[in-house]
Amino acid sequence: MLNLTKRQSEIYHIIKSQGSMEVRDLIPRFDASAATIRKDLTALAQGGLIFRTHGEVHLAGQNERMLPFASRSSLRTEAKKTIAELAVREIQEGESILLDSGSTTLEIAKLLGEFQQLTVITNSLPAVLAIQNPQISIIIVGGIFLGQNLSIQGPEAERYLSQIEVDKAFICSSGVRRDVGLVTSNSLEGRIKHSMIQAARRTYAVLDSIKFQTSSIELFADFSEIDCIITEKAIQDPLQQARLAQLGTRVLIPETCDT
Repeated sequence: MLNLTKRQSEIYHIIKSQGSMEVRDLIPRFDASAATIRKDLTALAQGGLIFRTHGEVHLAGQNERMLPFASRSSLRTEAKKTIAELAVREIQEGESILLDSGSTTLEIAKLLGEFQQLTVITNSLPAVLAIQNPQISIIIVGGIFLGQNLSIQGPEAERYLSQIEVDKAFICSSGVRRDVGLVTSNSLEGRIKHSMIQAARRTYAVLDSIKFQTSSIELFADFSEIDCIITEKAIQDPLQQARLAQLGTRVLIPETCDT
């Protein structure tokens, strides 16, 4: 349990009542300096109760998926970079990989510059633009463009994925449903994510640790369908730990990346 000061608790309840708000509107509500309030917000964010974007604060677990892709990409960047570094170690020259749309898979795309021979199939336009390597073959999945996520979804994309087989898929998720599996807030996204899983010989879920404290509407993959979970720190939930151990699912974190 996070131990909050009285002021931090009051700040949290204000943000909870609003859903999201600008920091400049929050500061005058308290008899404390702007620097002190920003430290309180940092403590709340580190505790997983809120998340911050440029000049704004948001209640964790509710509004993040509604943010534009550029805003989501600015959240927990260090964790996502750590995950991406671990993920790239799992990719071998000459392989074919699927990159799901998401801010963590975008970080993976940014690290593919050293490969000499690789085939990348993705529905993420930011990932395509991030791969600055003419030696990599890039295939963009066709279908319906979703501007909120800068991604391609829909039946055409799912049909294409049903016809291919790749070595590895790297999948993002809005959150985790208890000890069951991966969730998203969008049924279109859920279907294409599951299609990617079915198209891959091995599937990696790339999830920053706050996703294990967040759930959503659409279950798109049982843990039994995931070969490896890559995250930046150990999973804390005993039920999730037990289920993954029972399934023999590999959990890759920085401390165990050489095992």
